[in-house]
Amino acid sequence: MTVPDYDVAIVGAGIAGSTLASLLAPHARVILIDRDVRGLPGSTGHAPGVVAQINTLPVLTELARRSVAAYTAIPNGFDNVGCLEVVRGADGKNWIQDRVAVARERKLEHSVLTTKEAQSLAPAFVHDDATGAIYYPNDGTANAKTVTWHAQDLAAASGATLVDGNVTSITRLGQTYTITTSDDAHTARRVVVATGVWAGQLCPCLASRAVAFAHPYAFANRHAPRTRMAPFARFPDAVMYVRDHGDRIGIGSYNHDPVVVRTAATKVLPTAYTPFQPQFTHTMDDAIRLLPPSTAATFAGRVDAQPAELTMLAAGNVPYGFTGVFTITPDGLPLVGRINLGMYAAIGCWVTHAAGSMRVLADLIVADIRGEDAPEADEWLRAALDPCRFHPMADVECESHAVDKYKDIWNKKDQAKVLAAL
Repeated sequence: MTVPDYDVAIVGAGIAGSTLASLLAPHARVILIDRDVRGLPGSTGHAPGVVAQINTLPVLTELARRSVAAYTAIPNGFDNVGCLEVVRGADGKNWIQDRVAVARERKLEHSVLTTKEAQSLAPAFVHDDATGAIYYPNDGTANAKTVTWHAQDLAAASGATLVDGNVTSITRLGQTYTITTSDDAHTARRVVVATGVWAGQLCPCLASRAVAFAHPYAFANRHAPRTRMAPFARFPDAVMYVRDHGDRIGIGSYNHDPVVVRTAATKVLPTAYTPFQPQFTHTMDDAIRLLPPSTAATFAGRVDAQPAELTMLAAGNVPYGFTGVFTITPDGLPLVGRINLGMYAAIGCWVTHAAGSMRVLADLIVADIRGEDAPEADEWLRAALDPCRFHPMADVECESHAVDKYKDIWNKKDQAKVLAAL
């Protein structure tokens, strides 16, 4: 019997796949394959990197805790700037009361601030019309590219093979998988699909379980780097967020009708960057108007970027907006675990949860390789992240719930309970 080239092949070298490779390489023969390993054409390449640990779903809080610990240990991997949830209007007090209850239950450090106190922490983000805020000092922003490249370097140092190649198919014969690229083929005993928005191409069963969405983001013109970056801010009523990237401000908004990017469309996308869509113009204008006038003015004259222009615009001083693509699952939890014999998924792992969820998956795969049981303490996480958990649900239902989750991106409702009742 022919021995496979590798124990584990990981397809997709974003923050999830690369982190997994770094964790597995000391224990197995690993190959990490991506169309551009260092270039990061997937959603990791444009991820805003905001990491908020508070969540109504306990699983996501736990994964975020673990991720923060992992990123903090990486040089320049995490900026502990804190997070502000800024409220406006009459419902603001109710939001604060609810969030304080969640923060206490999750044992997350937090403090309730007046508008002036919030403005003292983030004067560029908090307008006079705010009615208050909650501050979480242990949150921050992950440098997704830095974290990913660090993981790739660790994986290579432990013997992993990193290969550029556009994977066209994954086939199985007996207990061996063949991963075919446009230039070569590699065999492995196990394969992990960590391809993000392209998951449905290689694993059709994941197409409706990991739905790709278009999401608008914009950068202001440059400012002089501050001694300390401001906390990133989330505005729950407007479903928008803003952060300091060090020398310019970035803003994103979910306050629009969800735009699903079908598998047929992702198939021809060379990257997870797409042209700025005109339908997002009003969405971004509305979000920017929530900022203090002096900050809003730094977005004036922004360019609606095409993918080919992004490198040039990022290096310049012109405000610009673009559309990124990322995946959402029906319950907002990643798809992490065993799909079938020798095949695993690592999909929907946002930067907030990537390191934590990949440790769970790495422990499972190492246990499978050794013929042992995975750590009992993480059984609750493996069950919650099981990529097969939606198999009884029709595709149309899965997509419908994913669309609802985009509208409720910060889990104001407990979507897991909604799904459990089906």
